[in-house]
Amino acid sequence: MNDTQSFWTSLPGILSGIAAVIGAIVSLLLVLIQLNILPVNNKPPLTSDQKELSSLPTVPPPPSPDQVDKLESRIHEISVTINELEEKFATIPLPTGLIEELEHHREEIEKNIGELEQMLAAARQERDELRGQERTAPDISAHIHKLETETIPDLETHKRHMENELNSVAEEIPKAKERKEAEETLHQLQGEKQILQDQLDGLRMAEKLER
Repeated sequence: MNDTQSFWTSLPGILSGIAAVIGAIVSLLLVLIQLNILPVNNKPPLTSDQKELSSLPTVPPPPSPDQVDKLESRIHEISVTINELEEKFATIPLPTGLIEELEHHREEIEKNIGELEQMLAAARQERDELRGQERTAPDISAHIHKLETETIPDLETHKRHMENELNSVAEEIPKAKERKEAEETLHQLQGEKQILQDQLDGLRMAEKLER
């Protein structure tokens, strides 16, 4: 018993055990292959000529007349739309600035008008308060006169100018938006037309090669 244990724990014994396991695995694989349980690739390797042929691009089928007609029809429709948009674009008045600049300018004007309204309200309130004190302090009459003839009218004039400018900018913003939308639509249609034209040229080239 001790001799048997010493044999399997020695180097020759370990090698013999490994060889026995490998032999069993090989036998099992052969049985599975014979029973068609394990697939085996029996195809021969490709020759150099076969590899070269397999790497060649496949020839697309010849285009049908229906494909060409559809592309030509769509390109014609886009061309008509582009011409109409270009005519409309020429009639849109040129704005004084870009849409972003005009909107920013409008915000600044609205802010200035708000500040002017606050200044006007403060000047009128001061005038009204001084009028109540005018009987007891006649020397403030000059200050009231200045508020009524200079400060308040100047603020009102400045506010009217700002309101007129705001109206002008408000009229320019729709023009800028309309031109921007027209430009974007034209650019999109021109890109689509170019893509379709390239496809049509490719089909016509394939048709010539087929002949």
